[in-house]
Amino acid sequence: MLEKILSLIKKKFRKISSENACAGTHLLDDPIVQFTMQIDDKGDFAISSECYSTELEHSELLGQLLFLANSGGLSDYFVEALRLESESDEEKLKFCSLALEYWALHFDAQLEAGGDFSKDAVDPKDVFSFYKMRP
Repeated sequence: MLEKILSLIKKKFRKISSENACAGTHLLDDPIVQFTMQIDDKGDFAISSECYSTELEHSELLGQLLFLANSGGLSDYFVEALRLESESDEEKLKFCSLALEYWALHFDAQLEAGGDFSKDAVDPKDVFSFYKMRP
């Protein structure tokens, strides 16, 4: 079942090129939601979102994307984005390669600590009591 969901969602995502991935521009012709992730040199990070559509049928697409991000299903997309960003810059390539090595180290450490990978990292119902906020 999960493989079917992943294959359907992967068909919905188009590969981007480094030419159309400039900051402040839309990567898709008609996006419904945009997330921005930032990190500073102290390790502080922020994630923001902007909804361009509130049509109810689009909520399923957003839910699927959040599921993929939470379960690690978007890891290939993050790696591809880093590859595109660094493909013509040796300094960025070294930086991104080292970041991927640290990602693997954190993953291995969690695995050694007995991390349970049979479930999502976070149950969506537990996040900020979101379901209590519903109208």
